[in-house]
Amino acid sequence: MKPGLVYDPIYLEHDTGEHVENSQRLVSIMSHLGETKT
Repeated sequence: MKPGLVYDPIYLEHDTGEHVENSQRLVSIMSHLGETKT
């Protein structure tokens, strides 16, 4: 079974301050997934 992913650019507007779960982490993850499609 393949995992699913739900994404919308509005998620980048969620401001978590200095917390590790921030919008830059999401940008990095989405970029990596785009480079490694299988």
